[in-house]
Amino acid sequence: MSIPYLNRQLPYLTDPRTGSGLVLMEDSIAAEDDPTAVYPMMEGGILQLAITDLNEVSTAHDEKYLRQGIKAPDELAFRGLPRTPLPGWIENYWQQRAHSTAAIWHFLEAQRRAAGRGMGFQGIAVELTQGMPYLAYGLDAGGYLAFAVSPHAGHFALGVHPYSRYCRIQANWDALPLRSGSFDVVILNALPSELPADVLPDLLRSASKLLTETGFLLISDSPEVEESPVADTLRESDLKVALHSVPGTDDSLNGRLKHILRMGIPVPPLLIAGKTF
Repeated sequence: MSIPYLNRQLPYLTDPRTGSGLVLMEDSIAAEDDPTAVYPMMEGGILQLAITDLNEVSTAHDEKYLRQGIKAPDELAFRGLPRTPLPGWIENYWQQRAHSTAAIWHFLEAQRRAAGRGMGFQGIAVELTQGMPYLAYGLDAGGYLAFAVSPHAGHFALGVHPYSRYCRIQANWDALPLRSGSFDVVILNALPSELPADVLPDLLRSASKLLTETGFLLISDSPEVEESPVADTLRESDLKVALHSVPGTDDSLNGRLKHILRMGIPVPPLLIAGKTF
């Protein structure tokens, strides 16, 4: 199976067991230091760089939504996420995601302007998510060499859209197959609210190691206070931490008016971490 752009993406991927580089085979990927360690390319172009079999948890993820009568979006609906909400989801779910996503793009655009970059190539970026990788889709459209990592490969996750330029990888949270020190942007999309408490600290430490010296770790749906376990873990990883208010939901005049009128949607601020600011 041929996956477009894989030759360009492969240098940023590693063997999840050994951390060595990967080489492209005819219909699979193998470890540079052990050609017998082979990882398949799934139908639809998803790379399966997992250390355990994730088929069961991936299927269960899809079935959870199907039992609620929710349909997976088609290509057009996916491209509209999160600004255009999908029917059947809990109240304000996609509105919250839209606010969080707007804060991410606002921050990245400010960084682009501060660095004096034009509208071309912006860097290397990855979205870590349990669900549909709409941020990776946006990063790809915005000029990044983009990756999406999730343990779930079904229609409510990496497999929502069968063809893409960004690289989709099914992997375990405790064995990210990504090259350390290579990513300018690492985004945890809603993971603090979705992952078990015992999984999150190790994932945060692993995500921190992916950053370049000037890279940023962005966490949507982060805890509201800087003295949170998430922020503490990041500081232990020698990162500086700041909170970025989500427009229209903070303590600005606009945010207070919406709260008074009961129009506000509660959205935690965007948590930003990096080695330098």
